[in-house]
Amino acid sequence: MVSVSPASSASTHERALCVSVVSHGQGALVDRLLADIAQLPQGTVARVVVTVNQPFDTWRPARAEIAGTVLEVLRNSAPQGFGANHNRAFGHCCEPCFAVVNPDIRLTVDPFEALISRLEHDAGCALAVPVQLDAAGHRESFARRLPTPFGVIARRLAPAGTRGTEHDRAQWVSGAFMLWRSAAFRRLGGFDAGYFLYCEDVDICLRLQLAGQRFAVVDAARVVHDAQRSSRGSPRYLMQHVKSLLRLWASPVFWRFVRARPQPVCPT
Repeated sequence: MVSVSPASSASTHERALCVSVVSHGQGALVDRLLADIAQLPQGTVARVVVTVNQPFDTWRPARAEIAGTVLEVLRNSAPQGFGANHNRAFGHCCEPCFAVVNPDIRLTVDPFEALISRLEHDAGCALAVPVQLDAAGHRESFARRLPTPFGVIARRLAPAGTRGTEHDRAQWVSGAFMLWRSAAFRRLGGFDAGYFLYCEDVDICLRLQLAGQRFAVVDAARVVHDAQRSSRGSPRYLMQHVKSLLRLWASPVFWRFVRARPQPVCPT
């Protein structure tokens, strides 16, 4: 893990929120997400940090500014992993809440009000996530049980329509959309940047629970996730997924979690 620290200045609004978005040549999706954010009540999002992860990507935001929101663009000289990028963006966060949001998320309604409210009213909850729907409005499998070798193989062999969601007994949630208490994200040291792609979300959710805190799926908050499923069609992404799973299964965090056998902590 890398060291993550807040920006030097502090927000004066206790519900202020920083959103981190990483683009892998996905400028059109980022512009669409920024347009969604611009439609939210002014001041809902205090800061958006967009990381352009491909060094030759010349993307510039179609929307130069969003009323009430600071828009920052970071550019990498070489591609970085999911965790490293969001950890770096967190270094620009001086808000009490920090949201990790994929470019392919659509905000058809405001999910942030319900998510932040959950964190405000539940001291033991450090991470709140919305229900993720696909483009057809079906609930995605964004909250799952601990991935084990047997479970992963069985899941990949299962017909697509039978995979479903396990949110009522989940032990980790997808990193496509996460809203953190900034203080909790900081205490955990952010994402483990040793995972370049995949399993960062599993690892940080396990560490969160081992630290005695929990996450929550908030049914009142909904987002649309037009997931690309890269690992299903690309040998390169599939191999990266396998590599990350092997790293997870060899990690002390995984085995500490298995030995601790904490109950699923994903109340709605």
